[in-house]
Amino acid sequence: MKSAQILTNPSPGKSNRSGATLVESAITLPLLLLIIFGVIDLGLAVYRAALCHEMARIGARMVIVHGADARRNGVWSASQATVAIHDQIDPILQAAAVDPANVQVSVTWQKAGTGPYPNSPGSYVTVQVSLISVSHIPFLRLSPLNISSDSRMVISN
Repeated sequence: MKSAQILTNPSPGKSNRSGATLVESAITLPLLLLIIFGVIDLGLAVYRAALCHEMARIGARMVIVHGADARRNGVWSASQATVAIHDQIDPILQAAAVDPANVQVSVTWQKAGTGPYPNSPGSYVTVQVSLISVSHIPFLRLSPLNISSDSRMVISN
């Protein structure tokens, strides 16, 4: 008669799961990378929103300072204001790795002052800045996010 052999692990404490770690890593790694890139992309979008708000504030301040010269120089048109604002904010945008071509600036005045021009003292100016934020997640093609901010100030003198 043959005796029954009991098969045991050659070395106690080691399991027979040599490929399990590789399979588990292959399943969880893409999900982990998606979460990491998503958090980075969300942080960049929040940063660009703060940058957009600051650019609108800088532009509105430029326009109200120039608005004080309206009696001597006449009306500063919206196109002149837009060009001047772009000249001021483009170096900041380039330093922040934002393409200035993707940034739109609009300037509007609301006459409320006593002077003859819409940019006379006491009137309001609104500068709106909008930019397009593109996702940087390499394996997902998300649609671009349009970020917009405006700043409204009073021309004081």
